[in-house]
Amino acid sequence: VPFAVDDDVLAAKEADVDGVHIGQSDAAYSEARAILGSDKIIGMTAKTVQQAKEAEALGADYIGTGAVFGSTTKSDAVYMPKELLVDIADSVDIPVVAIGGINYDNMDYLKNTGVSGVAVVSAIFASDNPGAATATLRAKAEKLFSYSRKNIIFDLDGTLFDSMPFWGRVSGEYALSKGAAIPEDFYDVTYTMDLNECGRYFQDVLKIDVPISDMKKEVAIEESTDQVEVFDTAIAILAGLMIIPAVFAFSGAKAGENLKAGPSLMFITMPQVFHSMNGGRWIGIAFFLLVIFAALTSAIALYEAAVSTFQDQFHWKRRTCTLIMFVIVVVLGSLSALGFGPLSGVTIIGMDFLDFFDFLTNSVMMPIAAFATCILVTKVVGIDAIEEEVTHNEGKFHREKIFRFMIKWLCPLMTIIILVSSVLNAFGIITM
Repeated sequence: VPFAVDDDVLAAKEADVDGVHIGQSDAAYSEARAILGSDKIIGMTAKTVQQAKEAEALGADYIGTGAVFGSTTKSDAVYMPKELLVDIADSVDIPVVAIGGINYDNMDYLKNTGVSGVAVVSAIFASDNPGAATATLRAKAEKLFSYSRKNIIFDLDGTLFDSMPFWGRVSGEYALSKGAAIPEDFYDVTYTMDLNECGRYFQDVLKIDVPISDMKKEVAIEESTDQVEVFDTAIAILAGLMIIPAVFAFSGAKAGENLKAGPSLMFITMPQVFHSMNGGRWIGIAFFLLVIFAALTSAIALYEAAVSTFQDQFHWKRRTCTLIMFVIVVVLGSLSALGFGPLSGVTIIGMDFLDFFDFLTNSVMMPIAAFATCILVTKVVGIDAIEEEVTHNEGKFHREKIFRFMIKWLCPLMTIIILVSSVLNAFGIITM
């Protein structure tokens, strides 16, 4: 892949890179060509049809134009109407590259505009996995635009290093693993840091005495997965051994009905079981305290995922995203709580609010998310990329064949069966 430097012709010359991209206020084309020679790539920015024609006449290899969606990395970027983009692309025979706020979701907007490709920054470097993001963007661009792999250029821009908030995703977990106390403004401060900045912050502010070069993946994924499998399965079995016999012992003929009761099994049937037991009050208190702790830790993880998504998609401040999620959680939580009181007479497809939300999340959204994850892993990220991640730092992937079979065939099939059967059961077509 050719490597180009943005704006700085002398830096491109000194580093002997493949080319340079110059804007209207940067070095003149003739000067850049004289410095770099005839064999280097020179791209030029054009904001008008006249500028595009002039750049082609001078001998530019390609034109960059935009900002087609605004920009989060250049504060002075000016929005370009689609009509002007089409006119610029039609006015020249050299490749025209669109730039400005472009990502995977809005790239379709540029189809049939005449552009030969797109330039992106945040769409790659603000993602959790820049490599996977690059692969998906390239695959989509190849379908939308008329360019080949040999026309791909990596452009080193100073703003690129300001667009790497993906480090913030793992920085908090890493800092906690080293026993550091995280300041209140930690995520706001580290959100736009690159690797070196974040490393210095860890050393100077958090007092983590680890060389920056050693701040990398330190936990074997398969080992962590083994722990999750063992503890998760063991706890599920223990819970079943506790709850199911108790429900049968204290519910009598209604045991089968109560076991299928959904959330009410937890909040109605179990309290009745504890009430029927000797010392059940204290057992019930202990039980629901453990439930609260489990729910709280799960809620924090889910809350963080939603907040991070808002930050990535809309580039809002973390505080704003947190407040929005708080309002959403309060509204939905209030409906669930009021469903056992003033709103007890309100039902959706025969369910109260809590049962409906449970059905929607566990029986509909969760299977859909699981199926989408299977597609993401197999078709977008690629199983080979997963294998490479697992075997990082000489890690082992002992169950690779099982993983490949399950993620490609078994898991998608089972999630579809679960989704269809749950929906049919909810509408009374079948009974489970």
